Order: sequence, then structure tokens, then C-alpha cells
Amino acid sequence: MEIEKLDYHHYLPLFFDALVEADYPFDIFAVRGIHDLLDHGGSKILPVVPQLILPIKSSFTVLFFAARRLRIAQCLL
Repeated sequence: MEIEKLDYHHYLPLFFDALVEADYPFDIFAVRGIHDLLDHGGSKILPVVPQLILPIKSSFTVLFFAARRLRIAQCLL
């Protein structure tokens, strides 16, 4: 399936929820999935941003890999 045809309201929050994963390969899947969706999302990303607030906030309660989460949050800007 082409990435542009995915339901961003479903998959983007799902990948942001997975940022708390510390086990390989799940952590890599979360980061790669977020980057791919953000790179190809275009106008589909902005309507999903309100749904990303809680997953981003909850991911910062876990102390490991904070730099990785900050870089991903930076990609949203």
C-alpha cells in the first residue's frame, strides 16, 4: 500500500504511542514509521496534530531516549 493512502488519523498517533518502546526492533519501527509518515504526509499531518499531544506528552514521562523524542517532536515543526 502506498504511504500517501494510509489513514494518518490512525497510524500517526499509533507510532507516536510506540515511542515509549525500548526494545529492539519496536523502537526503530516507531521512529522510522513517524519519519516516513511525516515525510510523505503533506497536508494530512496538520489535522492529526491534536491527536498527537497526549502520546507526545506521555512519551516524555519515560526518561530513556529523550533526545530521540525531542528530534521527532522537532520534525513536526
